[in-house]
Amino acid sequence: MGAKITAIYNDEINPALQVYDHGTDWQVVGHHYERWHSIWEHDKQASLDHALSQIPDYNPENIVYLWKKSC
Repeated sequence: MGAKITAIYNDEINPALQVYDHGTDWQVVGHHYERWHSIWEHDKQASLDHALSQIPDYNPENIVYLWKKSC
């Protein structure tokens, strides 16, 4: 099974970062940017929020969720 794209983050500094759910890890990837974060089994949504918050100059208004926010 392949990774599922879960969200897209877009701003002037970080255009079109994509967040993939790999089952045990989040992959946040874009042009010249890639980070991996563990998915917390006890609170998957909190781990997604944490992964997104690590983006430089993060602004939650720049997130587009492609799956239900409560993943």
